[in-house]
Amino acid sequence: MPKNEQGQLVCVNHPDQPLEAEQLIALPNIEINDGFIDFLKTSTPAFMYFCNECGYMEFYTAKGTGEPPKGATVKYHEKK
Repeated sequence: MPKNEQGQLVCVNHPDQPLEAEQLIALPNIEINDGFIDFLKTSTPAFMYFCNECGYMEFYTAKGTGEPPKGATVKYHEKK
């Protein structure tokens, strides 16, 4: 997670290029059973940062870190 002097995340390939953060995504949770991948009905919210120049991406979990994108409200539903 390289940062520039302003504290912005920057690309590892282009240190002068701040990463964009326009995406809040959900990464699916999986289990591996007997060599098969089972996609669960749950997911982990994450922020996706990317470089406009080369497409490099970094992901950070949204739960307990960072701020949601402008205009977004993050709600967490605990499994019962």
